[in-house]
Amino acid sequence: MLSIGAFAQIGQVTHRMLRHWDTAGLLVPAHVDEFNGYRSYDPSQLERLHRIVALRQLGFGLDDISAILERGVDAERIASLLRIRRAEVEQEHRIAAERLVDVERRLHLIEREKHMSRIEIVEKPLPAVRLAAVRTVVPDQRPSPVWSVPPSTRWRRPSAANIP
Repeated sequence: MLSIGAFAQIGQVTHRMLRHWDTAGLLVPAHVDEFNGYRSYDPSQLERLHRIVALRQLGFGLDDISAILERGVDAERIASLLRIRRAEVEQEHRIAAERLVDVERRLHLIEREKHMSRIEIVEKPLPAVRLAAVRTVVPDQRPSPVWSVPPSTRWRRPSAANIP
């Protein structure tokens, strides 16, 4: 039996991670002392530890790792999960690349102008909005200090028949 410290050192993980994985049910110690709560691990558990570490390095969450370990290692299942993970990493890479372009642009502006701009332009996604427009011709009128729209040309709510 190995103490939690020795097991963590051999597996190159922290005590905290081992405790976390124990709580999550991923890597339960072979023995827990009932008096002091000390965890002890069997050397045969190193294989499971290394599999958990490898899957975490690939970016899998604890739920995915638990499912993989409980159902066994099916090559097709792992390949499917890796394809999904690849798509996620590619998306993260695109976002990081866009962020890098923005950082470089701002850095170039600061270096060129020797100060940071007071104006910030932020792009935000908005939900789709349906818009309608009405066009009308206003007859020539004599300029007056207060311009008013005759009642016949005021804005009306378009009826469904008038919308293409």
